[in-house]
Amino acid sequence: MKTKSNNTLFMMRMFQTYYDCRAVVFTTTPRIIEVCNSLGITTSSNMTLNPFGLPYIGSMYHAAASLFDGAFYGYINADILLSTSFMEVLSFIESQRSSHSRDTLIEVCHNAYNVRAPKLSAAMQPSDYDAATSSLLQKNKGKRGKSSVDLFILSSQFRRFPFEPMVIARSRIDTYMMYYALRNKGMLIDSGDAAISFHQGLETYTSRAKGVTGEDYNWNKERSKKYFVDLNSATGVVKRRKSGGLELGRAQRVVLRKKA
Repeated sequence: MKTKSNNTLFMMRMFQTYYDCRAVVFTTTPRIIEVCNSLGITTSSNMTLNPFGLPYIGSMYHAAASLFDGAFYGYINADILLSTSFMEVLSFIESQRSSHSRDTLIEVCHNAYNVRAPKLSAAMQPSDYDAATSSLLQKNKGKRGKSSVDLFILSSQFRRFPFEPMVIARSRIDTYMMYYALRNKGMLIDSGDAAISFHQGLETYTSRAKGVTGEDYNWNKERSKKYFVDLNSATGVVKRRKSGGLELGRAQRVVLRKKA
């Protein structure tokens, strides 16, 4: 397995060892299942696929919810690392819910910093991981664009709102997922610099999708022609005060750009 895939699995093991969360890896690859089993990470093949063999993202959220009960469910790509601050930020967001917003859908996103893949340890503790991510931030190669998002954390209210037939690993999945929160009158929250994510490597979707053409390549694009959403459309951003505490920034003007 590639170093960056191992890093993400080691991160998942650390998170579920030291925090109140559980990791699920969706895969049918025997080697990945073997490694996950050795790390105590749950695997699942319970995915609904499109005609080209790609999972519908909605089926993965519902499969995860059928395995574990939680306040939030998040999706990340296999080359993404998260700062431990996400646990603090999610607890803060949940604490900010007023009595009349308990049923409101919340989505938390972040556009990652590009970094070279480190070499993490399966036995690392949060302090080791925090030191590693702090070093990554200092050496980052720039931040990905506002429409290039690899992290979507949904509150459990997502169960009430159906997903359109959008798949992972294809263009516009990020646009759709951010649109999903706004379409359902939810809150789209940018975790800002309060909780950050890292994209291991400098590859882009275009470079990874070489050889993919036609309907397969355009699966999501054909289904999202009428809108374009990025993090500029966020209804709020989490900020860290100088004192160290968190605050949810005032709602920005929501931008839902219609496509011609």
